[in-house]
Amino acid sequence: MLILLTEYYVDVKDLARLHAIALLDPSVKSERIFGLAAPLIWKEVIDHLRELRPASSDKLVKNPPGAREGYVDIVAPTRSKELLNSFFGQADWTPLKESLYAGITSAGL
Repeated sequence: MLILLTEYYVDVKDLARLHAIALLDPSVKSERIFGLAAPLIWKEVIDHLRELRPASSDKLVKNPPGAREGYVDIVAPTRSKELLNSFFGQADWTPLKESLYAGITSAGL
């Protein structure tokens, strides 16, 4: 039996910040800090990439797969968001489109 669970994304900078906080904040002790911005839906990724780089649209998948939806208990990343806000003044996760833009730009695409 194949079980497909919902996938989540998080921006690399958000995750790096959480790692730094976990190392530097003395109040973070023996706890897991979850970095989950939102469910990852490949159609949204492809749509954003088409919008960000229209000249490359023909290189992208024509019919991206739908969202994987499977039940799994996810720990709400409330603590992570609190830590990001207290250390970096960041009230929320980096949006998917902004994260994709930074990734493709830094890769020279």
